[in-house]
Amino acid sequence: PKGKRYFLLYNPPVINEKLGIRKSVHSEAQTLAKDILQKDAQSIFFLKTRKSVEMLYKDIRDSYPQYAKDITSYRSGYLPAERREIEDAIRNRRAKVTLSTNALELGIDIGGLDIILILGYPGTIAATKQQAGRAGRKGTPSASLLLASTNPQDQYLVKHPEYFYQKPIENALIN
Repeated sequence: PKGKRYFLLYNPPVINEKLGIRKSVHSEAQTLAKDILQKDAQSIFFLKTRKSVEMLYKDIRDSYPQYAKDITSYRSGYLPAERREIEDAIRNRRAKVTLSTNALELGIDIGGLDIILILGYPGTIAATKQQAGRAGRKGTPSASLLLASTNPQDQYLVKHPEYFYQKPIENALIN
């Protein structure tokens, strides 16, 4: 079962018009994490690297210590027992904000999520849809938000959203 799904492209605001500098995806994610925690929703933030997962995890926990028990991170490098514990916290809605690499993209049954935030285009339509599809699997409405970084590819996508809807999903190639 799946509920109504919303897929949004978000371009952080310009903070320096003259230089064309936008607010960072990292700081926007911190603000959105607070909103999610206050609304008692459950989310996964997908980031590209383990280092960025840990940095954002620390920054959110430091910024909102009253919600520290509701925030977790998930990435390769954890022991199997640690990963199972985090997966259980997600499944049972004890973890409200989970910061993850694409390690949570496949193979783990955690479909009751409300919101997915993808920090920067993952590189393919398939990966984007795979990450976005982690939410809304229990018949409830869900939202997926792609936060565009300053990367030119991200900027192209927010200016041409039809790319996600008119292009077919990439073919798998095997050598």
